[in-house]
Amino acid sequence: AEQMGYAPLGMFEFAPAAIWLTLAGVAYLLTLGLVLLPARPPKDQITTPTTEFFTIIRLGAGCRALNKRLGRSFLMTDLGAEVLSLRRRNGALEKEVSEGMILREGDELTLVVRRDQLRDLRHMHGIRMLTEHGGPIPKGGLRLFEVVIPNGSRLTGSSLTSWTLLKELEHGVLGLRRNARNRDGDPNTLLLAEGDILLVANTRRSLFHLIREDVLTIIEEFEMKKVERYKAFMAVLVMVGVIGFTYSGSAPIVLTAMIGVLALLVTRVITPEEAYASVEWKVIFLLAGVLSMGAALQKTGGDQMIAAGLAGALGESSPRVALGVLFGITFISTNLMSNNATAALMTPIALQLATAMSVSERPFIIGVMFASSLAFMTPMGYQTNSMIYLPGNYRFNDYLRVGTPLNIIVWIVAMIAIPIYFPF
Repeated sequence: AEQMGYAPLGMFEFAPAAIWLTLAGVAYLLTLGLVLLPARPPKDQITTPTTEFFTIIRLGAGCRALNKRLGRSFLMTDLGAEVLSLRRRNGALEKEVSEGMILREGDELTLVVRRDQLRDLRHMHGIRMLTEHGGPIPKGGLRLFEVVIPNGSRLTGSSLTSWTLLKELEHGVLGLRRNARNRDGDPNTLLLAEGDILLVANTRRSLFHLIREDVLTIIEEFEMKKVERYKAFMAVLVMVGVIGFTYSGSAPIVLTAMIGVLALLVTRVITPEEAYASVEWKVIFLLAGVLSMGAALQKTGGDQMIAAGLAGALGESSPRVALGVLFGITFISTNLMSNNATAALMTPIALQLATAMSVSERPFIIGVMFASSLAFMTPMGYQTNSMIYLPGNYRFNDYLRVGTPLNIIVWIVAMIAIPIYFPF
């Protein structure tokens, strides 16, 4: 818009109108949206009988479960863990585990817990996982792997706390799964068998070495997220700086963002390799193509032709009706192709439509901006839609059922809010 001679948009100029759209969307999702959203079990629960692992933990100082009844501790209330055995600090093994037992520092508990909760458990203050060994963590950090012990593996017959397992896996085991046999036997003396599934923290290089020797077979890999306080602080500081300088008008967003990336590299918050890997090259090439298409529309007068056609079809209609039509076309388009592509194509048309109707271009630009983000009706409308498609066990029609009313509600609210803050 600025290149075509119009005033540039401020960093938070559209926020007042956007807040009303946000409130309307949240209100819908917390009421009617909950009714329309299907409550199917996640796909991994359908295909896998259980994703439970057992592990052995020790309660240390600062653990929030200390001096509480087992049944009221976060282990059972938050994590939904099943406690198989409890060994006191003096070595005494409780014959029967009941929810009324008081947990003390030094207690060792054998738990059966779901995989996701197990990943959270290992980072909790005051919890030590006895099957995991706290050796030095390599520079590149550790990744989480779900592995199976194949036929003929030399780990067969090793116990969870044995020197053999420590030597092979370096950092030990977070949990073990045997499906229906998870609860059989004493985990402290249990020996690994072919077909056992382990959750381990290790490097890719070490795991590749074990895979090559047929010691383990990888089922799935997860990235482990740990908070690095210095890097987290610097990242937040840079982000606030980029937004602050842009908001104050001291520099354009392109310049402040580039300086921000440079600051992250200089302070070693990210490496050049990580920065390069984070670039969405598909989006870059898509934008390059679509922006060229938008430029071609302007050069050839295509945007004027489309805008004149819209204005002619609308006749003597009010600018609000024209804004509503443009908004509707834009949000339908964004559900079928990239939001970036939609914005790049519709902006020249919006500007020409405002010119043809002799009204301010501001509400039309804001309308395209908002409508391009309403990608709720299809799983391919936006990356986050695709990310939850399989884990949520959703279907294409689910997005139409929940997303279409959401789009329409936001559409209606936008037609009220945009002209208030951006008059024609």
